[in-house]
Amino acid sequence: MAEHYPELIGILLLLIFAVTMFYQGTMIIKGHRGYIHMDREKQKMINMRKRVEDLMKKDSIYDDDNF
Repeated sequence: MAEHYPELIGILLLLIFAVTMFYQGTMIIKGHRGYIHMDREKQKMINMRKRVEDLMKKDSIYDDDNF
């Protein structure tokens, strides 16, 4: 049994490493814990700009006739 300790320690460290890499991967994919998914953020900015433009078009204050 004494000669198996290095293998057991290596397997344990490998499992800990695998779990941490899986956790970090899920955080990157979901965009949590400070990770930013640039394509998702870019799409959010485009959608927000379109919403603001639509609101300004609907609002009669910003019509060209009123200036």
